[in-house]
Amino acid sequence: MNSTPLVSVGIPTYNRPEGVKRTLECITTQTYRNLEIIVSDNCSPSMDSMRILSEFEGKDSRIKVFRQKKNLGSFPNFNFVLRQATGKYFIWAADDDELENSYIERCVNQLEKLGEKYIACMMEAQYFWKNKRYRYFPEGAPFYTYFEPNRFRRIIYILNNQHGNLFYSVFRRDALFECGRTIYEIVNMKSINEIFIFLYVSRNGNWLTLPNIGWYKQALKPAVEQAKWEKGGGNLPTSSWIAHFRSLPYFFRYHYYSLKDIFVITPHLGLDFFHRNILRIYTLLFVAIHFCLFVMRKRPKLSDVHYCFGLRSYTRNQGKTK
Repeated sequence: MNSTPLVSVGIPTYNRPEGVKRTLECITTQTYRNLEIIVSDNCSPSMDSMRILSEFEGKDSRIKVFRQKKNLGSFPNFNFVLRQATGKYFIWAADDDELENSYIERCVNQLEKLGEKYIACMMEAQYFWKNKRYRYFPEGAPFYTYFEPNRFRRIIYILNNQHGNLFYSVFRRDALFECGRTIYEIVNMKSINEIFIFLYVSRNGNWLTLPNIGWYKQALKPAVEQAKWEKGGGNLPTSSWIAHFRSLPYFFRYHYYSLKDIFVITPHLGLDFFHRNILRIYTLLFVAIHFCLFVMRKRPKLSDVHYCFGLRSYTRNQGKTK
């Protein structure tokens, strides 16, 4: 086991005893054995959570459980497990999702094989809710074969093709730090969008998605429908126009603070003055267009912006030797 690199698994959890039990069962039965499993309970009121965590900690020496004395908030808790990690690789695992038992092994093998030009690897996700699985659709296709040595083009590409599930990739842990600070400590984030993390990680290398389902993400139907809309375009399914317009103030704030977080991380991306400003202008247009499309509840199957900077580059690089 010691001949393989250590992988740190960070599990932030709050008051989901059954969910964290399933997650720990998936992690502790991974075929990749050289793990340190860091669980941070965010001051859950339920004693059931404490009991389950104690049981797992007692029977598996790889598990380290931290019980917070007060609720840190969601993202500080995600930052906490990253701060405790010591492995060469790091992965966040949500306390309500499930992984195939070969997920970590397959991702680590690819990263070890491809070398440091690849900075993160994941497998495709299957959405479900309770005992029901939604119809599968791939989100990671732009990262099946894409390789770009140029940092600026790589960052633009991730901006165009990112999706939320990239957050649960296996990362080279060092890619989430700068001068001893974690990505969360660099950006005092205001939004709930992790896009600034994807941009920051991409400064050092490429992303790889394996074209197989490797983990199962629990999500309500509206979230799944929006994820499909983000990738496939068409009409955005919502309950009614009235409900849609009521939600617009929230989504305006969401886009506004996402833009602010991206602007904060931009100086840390290793770009020169010219490319930093091009990125800021492009990002402003990108976020504004995305919000307008959301207001209209409709987007083209392939938007002009997405095609010019995203899919055309993806097609050009298909089959390129890694």
